[in-house]
Amino acid sequence: MPIEWGTISRRRFLGQAGLGLATLSAWPGRLPAGKTESSTVALLSDTHIAADPKTMRGDVNMSDHFNQVRKELLECPSQPSSVLINGDCAFLDGQAGDYQTLIDHLAPIRTAGKATVLNLGNHDDRSSFRSAFGQRVCPAQP
Repeated sequence: MPIEWGTISRRRFLGQAGLGLATLSAWPGRLPAGKTESSTVALLSDTHIAADPKTMRGDVNMSDHFNQVRKELLECPSQPSSVLINGDCAFLDGQAGDYQTLIDHLAPIRTAGKATVLNLGNHDDRSSFRSAFGQRVCPAQP
């Protein structure tokens, strides 16, 4: 029997997902007694990173914005255990260079020991993504 979930806008989905994450992070007793590891997730969305870090989208440099967010994230007193990038990792159409620049931008986050999960969006190209990330990508499920 099919299940229909209905439609939801991206903005509403991200808002509700953020609310859910905030609720989980504030929930008392979310970790077993004595465990100090953070269960907080940093949610970044629509990074639109271009191969050339100087590329502008309108009057915005997405690489500069990503670097600023990364700096704030790594300096935050309450460190998240992982980072989720949700959709549109690449600038416009998922060129291989876009993903290489993203890998470079993610290096300090990975060096800091943060688990990193990337969800692809409509501006991403799965083949280019797999080529750039290589064995770091989970294999496709049958």
